[in-house]
Amino acid sequence: MDVLVVTLGGHAYALPVAQVKGVLRDQAEAPLPQAPPGVTGLIAIRGRALAVLDLGARLGTEAGAAHGAARRLVIVRLPRAFVALRVDGIEGVVSLPAGAARAVSELVPIPCTRAYVTSIAYVNDRMIVVLDPAVLLSDDETRQLAQPHPAAP
Repeated sequence: MDVLVVTLGGHAYALPVAQVKGVLRDQAEAPLPQAPPGVTGLIAIRGRALAVLDLGARLGTEAGAAHGAARRLVIVRLPRAFVALRVDGIEGVVSLPAGAARAVSELVPIPCTRAYVTSIAYVNDRMIVVLDPAVLLSDDETRQLAQPHPAAP
């Protein structure tokens, strides 16, 4: 499986490349009143408004020291919408070798962790946490964000 490795607070996380639609430089967003927790606002991309989800806030991790030029927005496809995930940085695409990833249910017996994390991969003695973007937002939150919004200025 090919994954995009991103960093948050000095740790490596991965998103399946099949769900990644693009990467942008971080940018200011317009406020989105009554947004779900972790959603910091809207950005305009090709005339469409996309919600920005601070991935570190959603996962309960502190952002790293990266600011400005290093931070990125990863556009991912959710079941009912697209969303921009704010991350500290991008390391690149990695092909996970067969057997490199183990299901998180085998390693971590914490149900809330399993909701976001699909597997833990070990590549070159480094741990990479593989995330499932489809469950980063609940169905209700995704429906709320899928509602039409005017493009941000």
